[in-house]
Amino acid sequence: MSEIVVIARIKFAPDQRGIVTAATLALASASRSEDGCLAYEVFLNSEHDDGDLLIHEIWQDADALRAHGSSDHVQEFRRAIRDRAEVAVRKLADL
Repeated sequence: MSEIVVIARIKFAPDQRGIVTAATLALASASRSEDGCLAYEVFLNSEHDDGDLLIHEIWQDADALRAHGSSDHVQEFRRAIRDRAEVAVRKLADL
């Protein structure tokens, strides 16, 4: 199986920055210790403070990504940002 790269963009209103950023950093920390997680990085747009985070993830394979998606910390993240942020996710595989 091929590695899976995930790019997630999180958009939020400036007044939600603290909650969304804290939830995202907690998610990243827990995700890095998962089996099959090869990389998990969080970035903030350095040019503008406009409520825009980017997560770059690399997973060993689709099974590892599936397990991540059903983990307790992903569910906790979803609850924490519900009604506070919009998340767009792209999953990419090697050619």
